[in-house]
Parts: sequence; C-alpha cells; structure tokens
Amino acid sequence: MKIAPLVALFLPLTFLPAYSQATLAPQKTTCAIDPTPPGDAEKALNANDAAKAELLYTAQLSATPSAEAQAGVVRSLLGEGKTDDALDRATKFLAAVASLPGKDATAIAHNNAVLQDALGAARFRRGEVGEAGQAFNQALKLDGCVARIHSDIARYYRLSGNFLHAQHEVDTAHTLAPEDPSITRDWRQAHARLLSPDQQINRINARAAAPGATDADKKSAAEAVKRVNARNSGSCEMSEPVESIMLPLIALQGPNTEVDKEIKGVGLDIEFNGKRKRLEVDTGASGLLLSKAAASSAGLVPEAEMQMFGFGDQGLTRTMITHVDKLKIGSMEFRNCEVEVVDREGLTTFDGFIGGDVFAQWLVTIDSPSRELRLTPLPKRPGDTTAEAAPTHLESHGSGGNGLDFSSTPHDRYVAPEMADWTKVYRVGHDLIFPVKLNDLPIKLMILDTGAFADILSPETAKELGGIDRTTSEIHGVSGYARMNAVSVPVMVTFGGTKQEIRGMNVVDIATISRSTGVRISGFLGFTSLREFILSINYRDNLVKVVYDAKKGFHSRGIDF
Repeated sequence: MKIAPLVALFLPLTFLPAYSQATLAPQKTTCAIDPTPPGDAEKALNANDAAKAELLYTAQLSATPSAEAQAGVVRSLLGEGKTDDALDRATKFLAAVASLPGKDATAIAHNNAVLQDALGAARFRRGEVGEAGQAFNQALKLDGCVARIHSDIARYYRLSGNFLHAQHEVDTAHTLAPEDPSITRDWRQAHARLLSPDQQINRINARAAAPGATDADKKSAAEAVKRVNARNSGSCEMSEPVESIMLPLIALQGPNTEVDKEIKGVGLDIEFNGKRKRLEVDTGASGLLLSKAAASSAGLVPEAEMQMFGFGDQGLTRTMITHVDKLKIGSMEFRNCEVEVVDREGLTTFDGFIGGDVFAQWLVTIDSPSRELRLTPLPKRPGDTTAEAAPTHLESHGSGGNGLDFSSTPHDRYVAPEMADWTKVYRVGHDLIFPVKLNDLPIKLMILDTGAFADILSPETAKELGGIDRTTSEIHGVSGYARMNAVSVPVMVTFGGTKQEIRGMNVVDIATISRSTGVRISGFLGFTSLREFILSINYRDNLVKVVYDAKKGFHSRGIDF
C-alpha cells in the first residue's frame, strides 16, 4: 500500500470576507499530500469539456458515491455556464451529506468541507461573493487539508486585490496536491514574472519551428512577434515629475448637438504629437484608444495588429498598436506612449477613450459636477520609499484583463488611515466592480463605467426587479451594437454610501462580461447615475470613494448637466 507523505502547514484559523480588514491567525496542521493524478472526468474539465466531465462525474456517483464526485458535478455545471443548476445541486448534495460513505467524524468533516467548498464556488460564480466567503470559511474550518479549498480562496482574495494572501493560498494548494493540473496552472501563474521581449520572441519562434507547424502557424507567429516588439517599444515615461495636477474636464454631448442637449460624458483634451484630440474619460475602458481617423490625423503609423473584446454583439474588434512620440496632458508631458487604434468606423462622436487606469500611479478623482480631473499622490504603503511611490510614467497600455499582480513582491490591499471610510471594491483588470443594492434585492455586482451613458442591467436582474418593457433600441460599443430594452419600474440604487432613484434603466445581455470576470455581473453604473458624484479611485488598492455634494457643481444651480 502506498502511503501518502505528510507535510506540516501553517493554515489560517479563519477566513474573512475580502471587504473586511483583518490578519488571519495561522494554525499549524499536519496534512497528507495527495499524489493522485487526475482521472478522466477531471481531465475533461481541465480541457474545458464540461459537458463530458458532468457525464463522467455522474457515472462515478452511480458507481461509488463520494463528495469529490458530487463537487465535480457542481464544477462541471459551472463550466457549462449553468450557475443556477450548480447552486441547486451543491445545496442538495450538502443537505444529504450524511448519506455518503464514511461515518467517522473525520470522514464526515471532510465530506462537508468538500461540499461547502463546492457551494462556495457556485456562489462565487453567481456574484454572491459574501456568501461564497462564508462557505469557504466553513470549509476551511472543517478540513484545512483539502487543496481545492485553498485554490478557491486564492481566487476570492485575488478579486479584492489581496495578492500576497492569494499567493499563500495557491502555494498551500500546490503543496497539498502537486499533481492537480488546474492547481499547478494557478500556482505557475501566481509565480509568473513577465518575460523579457527576447524571451517572448524565442518562445514564439520555437513553436513556429516545431515539427508539424503549418504555414498558418508560421504566419501567426510572425504577427505575434510584431505584437511583442510593438508592445515593448514604449514606456510612456514622464519628462518631468508631476505628483499633483488638476485637469479641466469637457462636457461631451451626442452627435447632434442641436437636438441632443443632454451630456453623455466628460472628456480630456490631449495632444498627440502636437495635435489636440478629445478623449472620453472612461473607467470602463483600459489604456489609450483612438479612432482610426484621429490616429491618422496625428500621423500615427500602425505597428502590429491585435483583437479587442468590448461591449457589443459583433465579436472581437480589430485594433492596431502604435506609439506617439510626444503626449501632453495639461502640463504633463510623456514620451513614446503606446496607443491602440480601433478599426471600426463610427465608433464615437469624439476622438477616442482614455481609461481611468491610465492614471493608476496616482489617486484619480473624477469630479464631473465641477468638471475637474485631479491627480494626487497615492498613500505610501508601509515600507515604500519616496522613489518607489512617486509616479514615473503613464499606464498608456492599460491594465489588461487578468487581475494578476506581476510585481516581484505581491502586495495585499493597503487601506491607509485616511481611506478607512472608502468603499472596498473588487477589480478584474481595469473593471471596478461595486457591491450594489437594487431595491430590496440581495447585493449585486455592477461595474463602474463612466464611459457608458446609460445605466445597464442584465436581463436576469431586470426580471428580479419586476419586469422588462418591450421598448427596443441599440447601444453602441467597441464590439458593435447590442439590442437594448428598458426596466419598467423605478430602481433605488445604493452603492458607495449613496442612494438615488433611477428610472428607465436599460437591459442588455452582458453574459460575456460575466464570463470574462469570472463572477456574475448584474449591470453597469453609467454616466446617467455617476454624473452627480465625485469619484475618487485608488486602483492600486481597489478602493473608491463616492461623494455627493449638493452645494457643488452644476446640479446645485438647477442647470441640466
């Protein structure tokens, strides 16, 4: 009989929700290492064939019932996008856990832990993050030696920007189950460091030169090499350090200013090689994006092609990578900055977008009522030096969509004393995800999007609120148009310590957004609801402050914003 080796681990005594600040108390526990290689069902799930995995796990349950096979069914349903079914099965499995083989206290605790973790995974994917934290916490108390629990907790921590805690959990999971391919993948990703351009190109060329590589593979590799060279040829360094600055915001109207008087957003005037362009300030976008016409008039030459996913129903949109030699925003000047050019006509009535994450090295305040954008220093984390904390460049390439921390030393979210009352939000890439209360519904997750004129809800959330009317229209995004209905009831929206009633919230299918973030997104808080607020954003620590000042700005004078 093969005896599993033992390892002594310091496991957290309790697991607390990401929106609370606490230090986890370690507890020394001896756990058996699981040397079991993946079975056919797990292989299918890891290969993204969730339907096949569900059939295989169901067959396992018929032959030999186990908590692991039941959890496998739940995870397979999640892989198929059947989140409601997954929650239902997890709940039923947990209610009947006493019927599983193994009647001693250790086996009962283990089975409960495995199924509590599966329940947490289902709730996490549904956007019920607080409830997921409670399930993970219970699972950890029951049996801290289950590797999958630590892997799921790592995802929970990562969503809130607690990367140091996430890495500890991934390391623990990998130590407990070194043969689990999905845990190994997460472990490698958690320890990944960005490769140098030469290393990236060498890997690409090696794949193109491998036996069996087709002409199409070689052509694709050549394009990939162009992208690597383009994305690594500019750092957008500041010419002179600027720690604080106030920039004027410009009110943006619709395409027909004679008819469409309502303000659609706010923008910044930015010089590209001396050519002034007007870009919308868009927390729902990432990096610097220019329309094709604006880039051409600024003399920008495409260097490589890539694909972008955005709002709309026409799939991926082709974009071109280019660089601007000199970029000027107010008195700030930057050199050699990456810009993406969107290859879609009629994308916007202005020249492009600037994502809020472009200013991630500063504390960003978007004061729409006063038409100001303010950049001030981020609070220094304990141990930071002045040189490390000072802004050095513009994040013109954006923050991507993986939500990972590739720094040499992962950090947890730091809440400075002066930010104790700020809202702790979740973040995936550039998307700031708020816990929001809609009427009397349970907490929902919504993305803060100053670039979306309309407030948007998913069809599922709209139905929970009381229905959708038959009015149809279209909304335009980077990936084309999407059909849009409207909520037929007024909605009281509570977020960030504020509350307001919104009428006519729009309904759009945003299932692809939920898949990309890994949690169910119930909608977008657009400019319609955000224009009255002062938004201060700390991208580094996933913190946002929302302020309404009745005495400040255009609304205080009874003027239509």
